[in-house]
Amino acid sequence: MDIFYFDLEVDPKSNKVLEYGAVLNGQTYRGRDFRRFESLFQPSKIICGHNIINHDLPILKQLNLPILLFEKLTIDTLFLSVLLFPKKPYHRLVKNYQLNGKELNNPLADAQLTKELLEDLLVAFHKLPEHLKTIYYSLLKDIPGFNGFFRQIFSERINVIHKPEQIVEFVKEHFTGMLCDDVSLLDIIQIAPIESSFALSIISVDDKDSLLPPWIKHQFPRTIDIINQLRVACPGNKGCPYCHKLSPTNGLKRFFGFESFRRFEGDLGKPLQEQVVEAALANQSFVAIFPTGGGKSLTFQLPALMKGEANRSLTVIISPLQSLMKDQVDVLRDRHDITEAVTINGMLSPLERSDAIERVENGGANLLYISPESLRSNTITRLLKSRTINRFVVDEAHCFSSWGQDFRVDYLYIGKFLKKLQKIKGLFRPIPVSCFTATAKPAVVEDIRDYFEEHLDLHLDVFQTHAKRENLSYYVVKADGLEEKYQKLKELLQSEDGPKIVYVSRVKSSEELALNLRRDGIIAKAYNGKMERDEKIRIQDEFMSDEEELDIIVATSAFGMGVDKDNVKMVVHYNISDSLENYMQESGRAGRQPNLQAKCFILFDNHDLDAHFNLLNLTKLSHKEVYQIWQGIKDFRRKKFTKSALEIAKKAGWDTEMMDLETRVKVAISALEESGYVIREENAPRIFAQSILVKNVEEAQEKMNNKLHYFIGENQRKNAGRIFSSLISRAKTNEDTRVDSMAEALGIERNEVTSILNIFKQIGILSN
Repeated sequence: MDIFYFDLEVDPKSNKVLEYGAVLNGQTYRGRDFRRFESLFQPSKIICGHNIINHDLPILKQLNLPILLFEKLTIDTLFLSVLLFPKKPYHRLVKNYQLNGKELNNPLADAQLTKELLEDLLVAFHKLPEHLKTIYYSLLKDIPGFNGFFRQIFSERINVIHKPEQIVEFVKEHFTGMLCDDVSLLDIIQIAPIESSFALSIISVDDKDSLLPPWIKHQFPRTIDIINQLRVACPGNKGCPYCHKLSPTNGLKRFFGFESFRRFEGDLGKPLQEQVVEAALANQSFVAIFPTGGGKSLTFQLPALMKGEANRSLTVIISPLQSLMKDQVDVLRDRHDITEAVTINGMLSPLERSDAIERVENGGANLLYISPESLRSNTITRLLKSRTINRFVVDEAHCFSSWGQDFRVDYLYIGKFLKKLQKIKGLFRPIPVSCFTATAKPAVVEDIRDYFEEHLDLHLDVFQTHAKRENLSYYVVKADGLEEKYQKLKELLQSEDGPKIVYVSRVKSSEELALNLRRDGIIAKAYNGKMERDEKIRIQDEFMSDEEELDIIVATSAFGMGVDKDNVKMVVHYNISDSLENYMQESGRAGRQPNLQAKCFILFDNHDLDAHFNLLNLTKLSHKEVYQIWQGIKDFRRKKFTKSALEIAKKAGWDTEMMDLETRVKVAISALEESGYVIREENAPRIFAQSILVKNVEEAQEKMNNKLHYFIGENQRKNAGRIFSSLISRAKTNEDTRVDSMAEALGIERNEVTSILNIFKQIGILSN
């Protein structure tokens, strides 16, 4: 068969053809001679290439070739690979000749690879069920990119259906139980036959990891809408065999094994959980207010799993607590055998992070847990660009409220990020948002709704229960002085068996109190935000496991536990919480099993309020401090720059040893951004080598003596010794090894520290 295989090497800026590659009946050509290329082009009956419809042919048309040449039948292997390799879209040529990734494209080799790919496509087509062959042939036989494949190669081997109405009936017959019956399939296939074929292809394979390649969303954006219409149009419609499976109660039983949703005492009609799941399946945006321990996680996990199964979409969950993310992913896996959830956060090792990113990219994950700070990561932006986004879930959404800004100021970036993401992805409709909180204070709920109304023009409905936690008992125990308070704490902890959480206000207090309890024979461990990643994970796993001895955790109230342990029998506030809302959340971590009677204690000393107000005053940010940050930013004298919080604080004249320095700088910048003075974009982190290769300081000193003089002068060599000593010291004591922190402590310019660290890598002292 006279098939002309070709490829063009094109200058991306000028669109000028740099080189031609062509194969026809054993003849080959590679070069810049257009006439030689044309002499092979003209006698062929079919022209074939990879991405020729949208790339190569439009470029050739600019060369004034005879119009008849462009009326030939065409085969675009890029289009066909999406159709015929839906389990793992084979959407680009595997260029084995580029062994080390540095060789230039070879258009002749690519034309030959296209020929091999077409042979694979023919084999794949022969393996298809007969009904799919008929559907694809009937929809695509006259469309450029497909007509050469169907009309010429398979013209006499396939039954063809000519009338659209008959095609619709044929599709419904062979996709029973896989599509919504109520969709107007006739309109869809008449308006968008290519997109309809791609949608049916992805639906036809029973492979939850199968994804459409990202370029489809740009060249054929209707494909995603069609999949949604066919698969999530009328969730819960009992008259439709497919949509009946999408009812919340069916999904609840299928994914979690529960027969019915939890009903609160204040629920009238449908349980609140079921109402929220229905709203999510119907693509509504809303605020849901659940009591702590009221099963809110299930209400965003269930629709995420159902939608992910139906249309391969991703639900993004913003959570402020790394431990909570890990716990929810672990619970889904261990209790329910659900592996479609991953988290990307600072507790992951580089290998774990890489694996999580790969699973999201490849479609192995339908739920992604990230922190609000992650939205300023270029990696996360790139990752979300490649997936169909079902919705954004904002957990602990009270952080939007004015009183919550100090807790998570990066929540205020969510609206801006979503607007940018929608623009990048070319979405015509906003991404749905659901916000969850246990704080029912009306002002907080209005702050959340106002934020999304203002930033994204989204109206959020409100779902709320007035349920009380009848299985919790609250007590206030008066204590005079620290010694009596500690004695009463011991008595409470020893009064009964079972898991317990003790909340304190400071990191140092959590560690000292846990140490004192252990000295007195009570097994307890601290958990706070300053701990190393591995230690956090180890302690959290010990506490969560019913097989371990650890039943008591002493946690800072600022970070909380963030663990979904349902058999906690007691929560003790050793220090009072910083707000009533936070107290309700923290105490609500007790008795999450509805039938478990649990106790919540506050140990109260008359001096606690004074200490509490002093702490609040320390964290308060004044107008003067915001102004100082503004002056510091202006002193950098650049329109756009990347600086750390420490560098900005120094420029502002702040004491760099102050408590929560980074958070205070972020809050000040956020206030300036809200007022229109600055714009804060994505973070631009740079990672320097800090794995130490030398066995000891003496070996490092020897290498510096022998090699440093090739790179730097005498004064810098002294600084190099100080920098290496600081790095060793900080590594041993788990101190901050960020460049700006070391530069500040040593009194050396940051750029010099950076330069010397890079030299250490070159001379073999450090490695990645």
